[in-house]
Amino acid sequence: MDVETRNRAPRPRRGSRRQETRPLEITEVKVQLLDDPPGSLLGWASCLVNGCLFLNGIQIHETAEGKVFLTFPSQMSARDRRHFFFNPIDREAHAAFERAILDRMPGGNG
Repeated sequence: MDVETRNRAPRPRRGSRRQETRPLEITEVKVQLLDDPPGSLLGWASCLVNGCLFLNGIQIHETAEGKVFLTFPSQMSARDRRHFFFNPIDREAHAAFERAILDRMPGGNG
């Protein structure tokens, strides 16, 4: 076993939540709003997570009541099951993405 393998932190079991409390650093946020949005879609966002993972295709939507929210890229299977390409693992992480992205919109906070 090489040194890098021995010093690596153990992988969490599948389906487990974050084991450690590491701050989620979301930077380089870019928001592209549509000029004439169809339906609830306002635009898209991209960002860099912890300086090492670039995410794009995050959709920004607005409800009829004016609440702005995010959806993450996914694909429907032949059996009508939604499979996310990536998504926050808990409410805390989702809130961090919302703060980072919605604060970059005109007027801030969506």
